[in-house]
Amino acid sequence: MKILVPLNGTTHSETVLPYVRGLANAWKATVVLLRVLDPMALAGDPLAASITGREPESRTNAEEYLRKTAESLEGVQTSTLCKSGSASETICQEASKEKCDLIVFAPHGHTGLERWLFGSVAEEVARHAPCPVLLVRGETNICFHHLLVPTDGSDASLQVCRHLGPYAPPQVRLTLLHCTREEPLETTLSQRLRDCLAEHPGWKLEVLEGRPKTGILDWVLDSDCDLIAMATHGRGGLQHLWEGSVTEHVARQAPCPVLVFPPAYLNQSTGEQ
Repeated sequence: MKILVPLNGTTHSETVLPYVRGLANAWKATVVLLRVLDPMALAGDPLAASITGREPESRTNAEEYLRKTAESLEGVQTSTLCKSGSASETICQEASKEKCDLIVFAPHGHTGLERWLFGSVAEEVARHAPCPVLLVRGETNICFHHLLVPTDGSDASLQVCRHLGPYAPPQVRLTLLHCTREEPLETTLSQRLRDCLAEHPGWKLEVLEGRPKTGILDWVLDSDCDLIAMATHGRGGLQHLWEGSVTEHVARQAPCPVLVFPPAYLNQSTGEQ
């Protein structure tokens, strides 16, 4: 397994490193540290410095930063990449080139514009990456005990069940959660959920009445769930507002890590174009 870790040079982005070290040791994975430099900042554009609140960073300094960060992951096979370009596009491109199996992010900065900038990059990557994206905030265990898969009954949300791999060890509890304002479930939707449960006999199904955004988070807060696995639709416009925003809302607010499966990954794994 190969894990890509995007870093933006802040201490917040580095908060995932102890977690990544644990994953790498548990999975015998290699780690790729990626620093993406904005071309405007490299050119000394004052607007870039005012937006980020930091002075432009030279490539030499960025590469030295990556070298020292790699050294801090003692015992883990680590490589570094320093690239220029759009952060979200470059992260997705490098994940594809490096054949990475997972991208790990600290999704939000602490306050203000840094929170918005790095958070928006993480969400954009989660919509378009060629592999799953794990959004981690704060300290958390690398061994998951209770895994939640929220579903709206769509093919994409149920495909998540087939791609949990190392995230679901044999003893983990698995819950399929459906939030609905309609009771009873539509016949076709109910059949899809029954089919999914038939494929995974150890799973438990819970159906909640209410809005997905609040229902999922309320359920998590009242449970011992320590990982949420979701699909994102990766669309723009009204479809994205209606469908993709649920995943993004949960990723922003959840108290535990959120594992996002982008459509590019799900389509590739099922042979769709």
